[in-house]
Amino acid sequence: MRGILLRTVGALAALLVASGVSQASAIITVVETGGNVIVSGAGTLNLTSLTFSNDREGAGGFINASLGLVRTGNRGDPFGPTPETWDDYVGITGPTSFGLGGPEGSSNGNGTGDIFGVYGGNTVPLLVVPDGYVSGSALSGGMTYFGETIAALGMMPGAYVWTLPNDTLTLNVGVVPIPAAVWLFGSALGLLGWMRRKAT
Repeated sequence: MRGILLRTVGALAALLVASGVSQASAIITVVETGGNVIVSGAGTLNLTSLTFSNDREGAGGFINASLGLVRTGNRGDPFGPTPETWDDYVGITGPTSFGLGGPEGSSNGNGTGDIFGVYGGNTVPLLVVPDGYVSGSALSGGMTYFGETIAALGMMPGAYVWTLPNDTLTLNVGVVPIPAAVWLFGSALGLLGWMRRKAT
């Protein structure tokens, strides 16, 4: 019985390691908390096999659910002396919208970190990354909509995934998924407990 337990633990450990490797992507999460909507994103993006499209400037952090557009980061002043800048890449596929809401800039001055995300409803879907982004580098950005709800911003709760040739970008609206590693660890504990009871 001890041998079975050891082999089971070894197999589950291998699954945990494999699940950690497969999670190398970028995730943007939208949640309601304290009467506000918080948008936070982190991860890495592999630009291999994508094609550079455009160097842009304007308002950074932005959401337009009906156009499948989400960008994290500082909103900035699009008409000021130093607007935010980012790069667009083509070669992605995924949803063209994640609700019916129109353009929503984050509340002025509260966005932070990197500008990154997607414009899924563009004629040719675009991946958005910081100006001069190096493939595989860490990304982290966020913004807040004060006194708002997900429904008021016209976003439909759910998980939306855009596929790159060698990566993914996921938008979780109103959903905070349990990471695969946590799920597997919980399953492992449950299995070990069941096996222990069966052995006694």
